[in-house]
Parts: sequence; C-alpha cells; structure tokens
Amino acid sequence: MKRLASLALTAFLFAPCLFAQNSISGVVAAGNQGIAGIRVVLSGAVADTAVTDVNGTYGFTDLPDGDYTLTPESASYTFTPSRLTLTLPGFGASIPVFEATLVTAVAEEVPLPDFLLHPNYPNPFSASTLLSFTLPGTGTVQFDVIDIQGRVVRMLHHGNLSPGPHDVIFDAEGLAPGTYFARLRFGNRLRFRPLLLLR
Repeated sequence: MKRLASLALTAFLFAPCLFAQNSISGVVAAGNQGIAGIRVVLSGAVADTAVTDVNGTYGFTDLPDGDYTLTPESASYTFTPSRLTLTLPGFGASIPVFEATLVTAVAEEVPLPDFLLHPNYPNPFSASTLLSFTLPGTGTVQFDVIDIQGRVVRMLHHGNLSPGPHDVIFDAEGLAPGTYFARLRFGNRLRFRPLLLLR
C-alpha cells in the first residue's frame, strides 16, 4: 500500500504591534504569505474576537488601559506559545513572534474503505456531540480527543471492538471553548476529525 508522509508548514503570528495607545493589531502569516480566516481572541479589560482578512491582518481598537491576552485559534494551525499577554498603554516597540505549525494528519497507509470516522453531530457543539465510526474487523481501538497542542483531553475508548459501526458520546464538560480533534487509531491506521466547542 502507498505510504504518505505527514506534512508540516511553519507559519508565524506577528503580533501585536500598537498603532495607538488604544489599539492592538498584528498579522498571521506563513512565511511572507498572510493567512486569512484565523480567529484571534482578545481577553482582559475588554473581550473581543477578530478574524484575519485576506492579507492575514487583524486589529482591535478603542481599548481602555489594562492587561490583555491575545490567543490565536485555528483548526488548521497550532501556535507556540499559544497566547501573549500585554499591558496598555506602554507595551513598547518590540514585536513578539509566535511560531505556528500547520496541522495535517495523514494515515500511514491508505485505509480500507470501511475504516471510517464520520463527521460528528452536532458540530459546532456546546455540551456534547455524537461521534460515529466504522471498523473493518475485530481489533484494538484507541479513540480519544486531543487539543490543538496534541494533548489528550478525553479517552473515549481503549480496547477491543467488533467490526461494523460504533457510536460514542463526547461530553465536553469542563473543557474550554476552542478546536479539538477526535483521533481514532485501529492498528497502524489513523483517522482525525476537527471538533469545534462553543459556549
């Protein structure tokens, strides 16, 4: 069977720089190319969200003095560190750089047609969601949920299962809003599904 290599792409979140005492702005980019559609969450004295435009830029204006935390979120990218805290006014001229990695999960070999991890329902969800999968035969299954840093936040099943369809309820109680991934392992085959938790 054909083997596929995992793909990775380095990206950078250049953020934030201050256009004015009451403004924060920045750019999300992969190399020199801006990335559109990245959600940036601002928390602190004011809570707000922005989504990067076609040039990868975002901004927050009319902010009172105070402490703020910026957190980029994406189903496709992970960010290290995942957030930045700053104080207005007086942040200074230095511009911290956040390194990001494109999340691309590829099976180690071409899966059989009947090894499936179906889209969860509902998605997005606010409390719990139904995860369904199909197995081609009897074997050991590890089914868990990981965050964007790859850490296991819920173990849904670990043990032998019979062939055919299976359903599992994922209860997200106690987890912060954001993007997670359902990860299904059967032998040396893997399947992933993005899960968007809202509150």
